[in-house]
Amino acid sequence: MKKILILIAACLVSCNMQNNVVVKNDSADRIDGIDVSRHQGRIDWKKASKDLPDNAFVYIKCTEGATYRDPMYKANADGIRRTTLHRGGYHYFRMTSGAHEQFKNFKRALDYLDGDLVPLVDVETTDGKPTERSGTVCVSFYVYLKMSMGKSR
Repeated sequence: MKKILILIAACLVSCNMQNNVVVKNDSADRIDGIDVSRHQGRIDWKKASKDLPDNAFVYIKCTEGATYRDPMYKANADGIRRTTLHRGGYHYFRMTSGAHEQFKNFKRALDYLDGDLVPLVDVETTDGKPTERSGTVCVSFYVYLKMSMGKSR
């Protein structure tokens, strides 16, 4: 298995991955992108890639919590692979289950290939748990990923 870098930036800064907003900017050093999930339905990626700027990225919802797998993940991942868009998968983290169970769900479902963007973890809610606990659980999730994917990257 290829070793990959796992980015857990969402543990520090909450990502807003469910609004499917194109990032607009005038700076040449930033890249535009979107995120998608089952909520967008079936997407014609050949057409969508023509509507997005060159070098755009797409993050695809892969999993949520300990058991949920987005039913459109595979179709989206395969569709994007046939375009010039950069793709990556993300896990929507829930405080309703443990970090290890969520890690196993994400690892089993993620279809990572060389050249893909680093996987992301989307943390938007504490599900009513204390904020301090969510930070601790995110660190645990990160440790599981690092142990699984290799420490050298």
